[in-house]
Amino acid sequence: MFGSKKREEEHEEEVAEVSRREAELAEDATETDDSFSDTNEALEAEEEPNP
Repeated sequence: MFGSKKREEEHEEEVAEVSRREAELAEDATETDDSFSDTNEALEAEEEPNP
């Protein structure tokens, strides 16, 4: 079939783009989790009574 190879290549490009976007989102989520951890640690340190 003419054109099916082109469609297959386009599909592979789309799949690759989605995979890249998912990787970016996962990385952003990790950075956000780290940010929340840092914030939580700072808040917990403020809550601890000073001797």
